[in-house]
Amino acid sequence: MAARAFTPNVEQSAALSSTARRLLVRAKAGNGKTSLLIEHALRNPDDKILYVTFGKANKDDAAARFPSNVTTKTSHGLAWEVGGQFKKTGKQGDLYPSQLVKAYSIPMAFARHLLDTLHNYMVSADADILPVHVPSMLQGDDRPKMVEWAEHVWTDLLRLRQWSRGCGETQAERAEFLDTTPLRMPHDGYLKLWSLGNPDLSYRYNQILLDEYQDTNPVFAAVILRQTCPVRLAGDEFQAIFGFRGAYSTFDPAQFDEVVSLSESHRFGPGIANLATMLLREFAGEQVPVRSSRDDLATQFVVDRTRPYAVIGRTNAKLFASAVSLLGSQRLYFVGGIDEYPFDKLVEVHHLRAGTGVRLRDPLISAFSSFQQLEQYANDTDDKEVHALISVAKQYGDQVPMLVDQVKAACVSKIEDATVVLTTAHRCKGFEFPQVVLLGDFINLITDAGLPLSLDTPELRQELHLLYVALTRTMHSIELNEQILAVIRYCETMGLTGEVVPSAFNTTEQAGGLSLVLSREQEGEGFASLNGVGARATIAELVGADASLLFEDDDVQSRIELAILRQGALTALAIANAIGGPVAQIADQVASMVRQGRLSGGLFIGCPAITQRLVFDLQLEVA
Repeated sequence: MAARAFTPNVEQSAALSSTARRLLVRAKAGNGKTSLLIEHALRNPDDKILYVTFGKANKDDAAARFPSNVTTKTSHGLAWEVGGQFKKTGKQGDLYPSQLVKAYSIPMAFARHLLDTLHNYMVSADADILPVHVPSMLQGDDRPKMVEWAEHVWTDLLRLRQWSRGCGETQAERAEFLDTTPLRMPHDGYLKLWSLGNPDLSYRYNQILLDEYQDTNPVFAAVILRQTCPVRLAGDEFQAIFGFRGAYSTFDPAQFDEVVSLSESHRFGPGIANLATMLLREFAGEQVPVRSSRDDLATQFVVDRTRPYAVIGRTNAKLFASAVSLLGSQRLYFVGGIDEYPFDKLVEVHHLRAGTGVRLRDPLISAFSSFQQLEQYANDTDDKEVHALISVAKQYGDQVPMLVDQVKAACVSKIEDATVVLTTAHRCKGFEFPQVVLLGDFINLITDAGLPLSLDTPELRQELHLLYVALTRTMHSIELNEQILAVIRYCETMGLTGEVVPSAFNTTEQAGGLSLVLSREQEGEGFASLNGVGARATIAELVGADASLLFEDDDVQSRIELAILRQGALTALAIANAIGGPVAQIADQVASMVRQGRLSGGLFIGCPAITQRLVFDLQLEVA
């Protein structure tokens, strides 16, 4: 069923009235860019329109919202006319280093670099495999050698289809290859092959709508820009967080006939809008502010844990620690489904480390005969996921299988049944939550020297984007992490908060509507005291009257909760190391919090200092 038409604001009206053949809509978080594309489709009922977005879930959601003249697809869905050829032979699937090792008898680390080279080629717009596709950690003669290997493997990947005349080999040779090779054609592989055929989408559609354009990698961007029909792209370049897919600033505004900016968010109030503006202004040089259409919506900087809330982290490791800290007291839901998180891999890493002899099923982990080999592989290839799995396996030791089982048992199948939703920043795009807790595992944008971090690489800029995405998921209440608090303190010290006031914006008229004036001149009295009344008053100007709540971490029990939530500290000693204080007093506090129902006693079964106090309480009750 098509979405109901909405009343556009000034910026949205400019986009809807545009007649440009190539239109780029630069939005911000919560601007309703998908709703804008739906309205455009409703206004063009006679056109056959192709809508493309990233991810099957987004595609399915769009299919239910767009009118019947719109076909919704993902890029890989469009390429399935090629991908299906590999499905017929049973050879379409993920490609792992272990498969390359088996197929070509090469070392595992070399296989990983070879797979990275192939991936970089597949997501690029280049017709040939080039030295630029080789991982930067390989230098000298290794680079042309890797190109030759990648060309050889790519040729073999193309052989994973059914035999046809003129393919250069006999039917028997192809059949033997298909029967014996462990290789698989990955999704990005058949997308690349499809793109090399120069598909003409203009032949089938009158116009193309591309949503979340910032998630587009170069191979598909090139396909879109080759089309002769009108194309409209909508997205938020500051939500570009899929660099590992090659999606780094793929589109240049100069490639478009018109660029329209959307700045007004309908999701949150001025408090979050001002914080988002601060992040993008100071670290990305963005001059168009994030504005809120909800001046009446006050942002609360404290989360009511008696009501449902979401926890957003940067890494799966911290998210696992958060889930562990909530066991016994909450109904959990992982965005995307818990099976999409690497917790089963964590169990396998544990079994490899402990030498339990349990059969390993993961294609990568099972390729190693010892934990030391896995560690060496992680070091040789800088595989960040494996590094994280190793770290968590060491942290929790023999408790890993039990904790993973308990986390799974605590999960519910529907998000509306959960009391706590857990997600990484990568997975939370497209979601919004009434309350959000930000974990402290995001990048530190303020250095130890108290200066802004120079975001001089695409990877570092995407770390900023991840923090921006996480911040802008909340609707009403948020618990800020130390990374954002440090940015607030820096901006306050430098007098960069300017005249930002939540209740009334200073505005100037610009082409796209209203924009927020942010002065870089220090206003009022000095900001020398970061913890005094003056500091709180300045932050209150930035985020609203509830800013004083940001300083209430002096409460010991709150700091204990944060140590458990953000660092996975589950013993009195670990908590004491995290927040300071005598171990005995920390154990007393934790036991008290368990009695109050604030924490689950099951979390601390590995800490005698805490469990003994709880057992003593039980003995007194029985007596």
